[in-house]
Amino acid sequence: TATMAWPWRCKCRRRSLTGLEEPLTASAPEACGRKVSEEKQEAATRSAEAVEPRCLQRSLLDACEGFDVMVALHLEAACLARLKSASSRDRERLSEPVIRWCADRRRRELEQGLVRGDLTLADTAEDAAAEATWTLERLHLAEHPPRFPRLYFRFASDHLVRGSASRLDDAVNVFRRFPGLQVRIEGFGKPSAPAFLGRAVAQARAAATRQIILRRLAQDPGPRVANGSWNPWQNEDSSLGVFTHGGYDEGMPGSVEFYEPQLLGERIQAVGQWARNSRQRNLNFEEDIALDYDPEAKFQRVDFTVIGLDTY
Repeated sequence: TATMAWPWRCKCRRRSLTGLEEPLTASAPEACGRKVSEEKQEAATRSAEAVEPRCLQRSLLDACEGFDVMVALHLEAACLARLKSASSRDRERLSEPVIRWCADRRRRELEQGLVRGDLTLADTAEDAAAEATWTLERLHLAEHPPRFPRLYFRFASDHLVRGSASRLDDAVNVFRRFPGLQVRIEGFGKPSAPAFLGRAVAQARAAATRQIILRRLAQDPGPRVANGSWNPWQNEDSSLGVFTHGGYDEGMPGSVEFYEPQLLGERIQAVGQWARNSRQRNLNFEEDIALDYDPEAKFQRVDFTVIGLDTY
């Protein structure tokens, strides 16, 4: 029987040693057959060769040649947190003593960035009594301290001035990002006011701010609390220290007398500081309302002081 002619010929071209392209003379069946044969031979060769097993790296620190714990001195806490989550072995290597050691080596630099109201640095010396557990969160808060905005109040009132909505959001978001923070809210009043009125309005402003923040956190505690099994503010009474009949009102009988200076709350505290001079702090935002330019307005606001950090 006559062989059937292959309907097409391979149009592939091969490059000669002289750099000129020459057409392949083999027909398509021959070329394809040769290719299959070569592939089989290569597969047989690979299977016959003794392949040494590869040693998989169980640690990102081990996988990067020349990368050791000394590099932690040059990385911020946020980067170390990502590295720590790479594997259990990396998590073990970036332990609490290592983080404390990093903080000790950076202590002078960290202290330069702190202002009044920030979280104070715990003792970082290895042989010193541990004042606090050094976690990556604590190191991050020392590197990038959370700064609370200024919240101003109307004259002789515990009601915030207009334009405070965004600043109140900023304050609440600090707690949502770092629910382990313990904060004291300090209220102030004009020193020229009569003592019994100045003490009362300063206490009322601190208590009112605490109530607003706790109510906002009760509605939305933030992802870290919502996704966990604990709520640091569930035992905080938002109405503690707030006059039930409309808050501070000099025209309401019993209102002024109700607001005696006292420390309220546990994790989010509030206290009036009328007898003390308010100092400028947390100057890390642009002035956007008129009271920001008024030096006397510091007596119409509350300040925030970070007094502790719990780890979970």
